[in-house]
Amino acid sequence: MFMNDFVPPAISMDQVCKIYPPRTRKGEAVEAIENISFTVSRGEFVSLVGPSGCGKSTLIKILAGLLPISKGVISVDGEAVRGPHSDIGIVFQSPVLLKWRTVLDNVLFPIDILKLPRKRYLEQAEELLRLVGLWEFRHEYPRILSGGMQQRVSLCRSLIHDPSLLVMDEPFGALDAFTRDEMNLELLQVWSQRQKTILFITHSISEAVLLSERVIVLSARPSTVDTVFSIDLPRPRTLDIRYTQTFQDYTREIQSRIVNTSRNG
Repeated sequence: MFMNDFVPPAISMDQVCKIYPPRTRKGEAVEAIENISFTVSRGEFVSLVGPSGCGKSTLIKILAGLLPISKGVISVDGEAVRGPHSDIGIVFQSPVLLKWRTVLDNVLFPIDILKLPRKRYLEQAEELLRLVGLWEFRHEYPRILSGGMQQRVSLCRSLIHDPSLLVMDEPFGALDAFTRDEMNLELLQVWSQRQKTILFITHSISEAVLLSERVIVLSARPSTVDTVFSIDLPRPRTLDIRYTQTFQDYTREIQSRIVNTSRNG
């Protein structure tokens, strides 16, 4: 292979550390993340799981350029992250929709902020809303939408500028079980049709196995990579796959690693 044929990974983390300074003069610095290294290939769906408080959300915020790094290097498509990156779409646990803007206007909000031509992205916004079943609600306001519908709008908003990388921090954690299942299927459809790279944080091991090609288990704080599981399950995946023995074996093994790393932390 020639040098110019090299394709960098979508995400590269090399010995990443995050240390929070003391909050008071007598306080101590807190090391949240210690020497985390892994890569995510383009078009791959990878989930991060681990004990509560292990720094998963901190890692996502660093990747998105919302927090400065203490040590190490994080790269997106071969470029070091030094601040917010235009090629990253972010979905948090709370949809954070603007109540005075319609569904369509909420989806187009990043376009307005970036001062991009609205007319050029209008068709894209409507196509995304059709994809998640919300086109008929495009002129409604968030107050009439359910939690799951609001999170669908948030997903569309993160995709409107067509980023290659989608970063999701517990996006379905506040939803009821039935709506969460629906959103998992919606996300798999978006991933399949839009060919995005997705880094997904969840506390649900079952959700991680259902969605992902790989599941990365982080240790207790200060967190590092404990184990990486390759999920060898057929696609397209449906909810019924959760009842197979292979699926249950994966969830059991991952649960065991999280319990072990929690005890050793």
